[in-house]
Amino acid sequence: MYEVTRKLKALKPLFRAQRKNKGDLANNVCLAKGFLEKAQSLFDMFKEDALLLLVQWCRQVYCRAVAIEDSVLRQRANCDGLNMAINVPRLSLGINRTRAKMRVFQITSAAGVSLTEEDQIVAEFIAYYEALLGGNRLQRSLQLDFLQPYLKHTLSMEEAAELTLPITPTEIKDAFFDISEDSAPGPDGFTSAFFKKAWTEIGSDVCAAVSEFFASGRMLKQINATVLVLIPKGLGAFGKGTQFPVSVVSL
Repeated sequence: MYEVTRKLKALKPLFRAQRKNKGDLANNVCLAKGFLEKAQSLFDMFKEDALLLLVQWCRQVYCRAVAIEDSVLRQRANCDGLNMAINVPRLSLGINRTRAKMRVFQITSAAGVSLTEEDQIVAEFIAYYEALLGGNRLQRSLQLDFLQPYLKHTLSMEEAAELTLPITPTEIKDAFFDISEDSAPGPDGFTSAFFKKAWTEIGSDVCAAVSEFFASGRMLKQINATVLVLIPKGLGAFGKGTQFPVSVVSL
């Protein structure tokens, strides 16, 4: 698993450099236009079918580059007009007021003590959610006898054993390819589309990492990350139970 994260991290500088080189839209249009003119001149000289296909391909690339530049310029124009229409000082004042309303200045601890110091409030919230989401759980025996009349099918010993079989690379690949390419990327910035396009190169490493997780039950923190954002349910929310915990989970 560490090997996969190390390789993905090493790719980021390369992607940044590539994005920087291809981020100049005006230069991309000039290059595409130059390629198109060169292809047209070659076709005028030799009149070959292969050169005609090259001209058509260069024309498509040039039209796409022009469309991308036009779209970005339109968005910039809309943003400039929006900034001119917005009362920036008033907007900033409203944002600051909203942040002040959402800030927690006081809570009541589990012992009934009122806490007002920021460090104490943070420590109390951390302890509360660590106990709520983690910690030791009591192991209770579950009696399933009362469910027997409602069960239409009971697994045999062979079927139950199949549920605990080691996961296969095919199952891992199918799980990755079932994820929509439009889904939001994880904290590392890589989307499911990246894994699908590069599966021939990284598929074996990804399968090894997933198999390692199912074998050990452990996962690196940079892969399994959860962020909790607390939103007060109303004004004067002093207790930990008066906050809406909104979670952002990355697996």
